[in-house]
Amino acid sequence: MNSEFITLEQLTNILSQWHGKQVTISKVEMDDYDEVFMQLEDITYQSESNHLDPYEPSFTLQLEGTGKIYTDHGQYEELPSSSYEIPLQKSALYEYDGQQFLISTERGTYKISIHR
Repeated sequence: MNSEFITLEQLTNILSQWHGKQVTISKVEMDDYDEVFMQLEDITYQSESNHLDPYEPSFTLQLEGTGKIYTDHGQYEELPSSSYEIPLQKSALYEYDGQQFLISTERGTYKISIHR
C-alpha cells in the first residue's frame, strides 16, 4: 500500500476509530528504540506553553490505555503510566497507508498500527 501524507486532524479522526483496539507503537529516537503494546482507550493532546527551546515539543499526543513495553532485556514490563506520549512540533509529518501511521519529528520516528 502507498502512504499518503495526512493532517493531524485526519490522524486524530482515524485514531479515534481505533478506541478499544490493541495497538503497537514503535519509537526510534536517536539511539533509543521502544515497542509498546497498548489497549487504546483515549487520545488527547497536551499543549506545551512554556517551550523556549526549539527542540522542545509544541504539544504532545497522548495515547491513553494499558499495556506493556518491550525492554532492552528482551522482556515485557507493564507501562509505567497509562499514557504514552509522542512529542510533536509544528514541522511534524504524518503518513498513513491504510493500516499504520508514521509520525516523523525532529526528535524521532513513531509508528502506530493495530496489533495483529
